[in-house]
Amino acid sequence: MKLLTNEYKIKKFSYLPSVYGLNKLTFAKDTSDFVKIVEQKEYFTSIVNEINKRRQNNKGIPVLVFFETSAKLDVFYKSREFKIIDNYQQVKLLTEKISPVEKEGVVRQAVTQNTVTLITREFGRGTDFVCYDKIIDGQGGVHVIQTFFSDQLSEEKQIKGRTSRQGNNGSYSLVLLDQELEKYGLVTRDIETMKARSELYSTIDPKRQLSQLYIVVIYSSCYILYHFLETTQTNDNETFKSETQVLAHRVSDEQVIYVRSVKTQQLTYK
Repeated sequence: MKLLTNEYKIKKFSYLPSVYGLNKLTFAKDTSDFVKIVEQKEYFTSIVNEINKRRQNNKGIPVLVFFETSAKLDVFYKSREFKIIDNYQQVKLLTEKISPVEKEGVVRQAVTQNTVTLITREFGRGTDFVCYDKIIDGQGGVHVIQTFFSDQLSEEKQIKGRTSRQGNNGSYSLVLLDQELEKYGLVTRDIETMKARSELYSTIDPKRQLSQLYIVVIYSSCYILYHFLETTQTNDNETFKSETQVLAHRVSDEQVIYVRSVKTQQLTYK
């Protein structure tokens, strides 16, 4: 705002309400009721318990369960824990394998009373799960469970957006596998501290943002270094090494850099 007023001298602003209506999403991000981090042996049971709990506490509201891949969804679907879901025979599947006609039917049924739908992440964007049932809305609306932590915040927002649509109520929770958080530098000791302090999502999210920034910086640095070396023509190996060293020092010591081998003229990873 300061940039607009100070630099561009814009003094008059108009504020418009969202075309999507008021966001009524319920997500208590740092409570164990909405964010669960568990070990592998407890993972499927925790997903099942979360499904059953949401349905029982809210009198059979629809539950959408998002999985990272079709393979992971399939393993869960074939597991013994899956059969603990109340009326598991009626659970719906929404994956890339179904036809457009089948998809339309599953999406329509997914927001009806007592329905559980297992879904792959691809349908977390652009699939319109709209619930017109006022009884369901009065009981809290559609609940979304995400069984993985998105590397991109934008994807998470899209998955959250499959509920609480057009001004309706809705809720969202996470069931996460502890070992999958290692990519953010979080190990068992860190997770125990997060739980003790009730700092669950508020700890993971900054780690995710940092990892994405790190990737962008590495990519940019590699790109610059690669093109520098591409345009450098020298037969003097020592001179080449010296030039490479000087440029590499301009890049953070913790970054990954690609170095072009003078002798083999191939990219090597160091």
